[in-house]
Amino acid sequence: MLVVGIIFACNVDEDMGYGLFVSTVIQCGGAAYIVNALSADCDQQFAAVLAHATAVFNLLLAPLWVYSVGVYLFAQPILIERLIGLSSLIVLLQLFGVLLRWKKPSAAIAVLTWLSQPLLLLAGILLITLGVYINQYVFQYINKQLVAALVTTVTLAYALGWAVGLALRLGTPRCRAFASHVSVFQGFLSIPILRMSVPSP
Repeated sequence: MLVVGIIFACNVDEDMGYGLFVSTVIQCGGAAYIVNALSADCDQQFAAVLAHATAVFNLLLAPLWVYSVGVYLFAQPILIERLIGLSSLIVLLQLFGVLLRWKKPSAAIAVLTWLSQPLLLLAGILLITLGVYINQYVFQYINKQLVAALVTTVTLAYALGWAVGLALRLGTPRCRAFASHVSVFQGFLSIPILRMSVPSP
C-alpha cells in the first residue's frame, strides 16, 4: 500500500502509476539477488533464501494483490489466469534449479555452462541493440511526477527494509540484504507480464 499512497501523492498518470504498482508487487528476487551479490558486505546465503522465498510468496500473493488493487483503485482489468501462469512458471523454474543443484550438482553446472551462459549472452546482446532503439522513446514519457514517485518508492522501501531488519536484530549484512531486496524491483519481469496479462485497449 506504500507505493499506492506514493502514486496518488505524486499525482502520477494512471497508466504509469499502474505500471509502477505492478513492478513493485511482482519482485521474484532475481534483480535484488544480483544487487546483493555485487555488494561487498552482504549475507549471500540469506539473499538467496530471500530470492527463492519471494518467488513462492509471489505466486500466492501477487495475483491477488494485482487483481484486487488494480481493478478497484486503478480500474485496470487483468487476465488473472495468465498472471498466475507466468508466476507459476517462474517458481517452477527456480524449484527445478534448486532440486537439480541439490540432487545432481554436476548437471546443474553443465546447465549453467552450456545453456544459461549462452542465453544470457544472447539476452545481453539483444538488450543492448534493442535497448538503444527503445530507450529513445522512453525518455519522451518521463515526467517530474513519475521521477518523484520512483525515487520516493525506492528510498522509503530501503529505509523500511533496513528498519525491519534492525527491529528483528538481523545484523548489518542481513539488514543490507533485506533492505536491498525490498527496494529493488523487477521491471524486466513486470513488463512482459503486463503485456501478456493486461487486455489491449
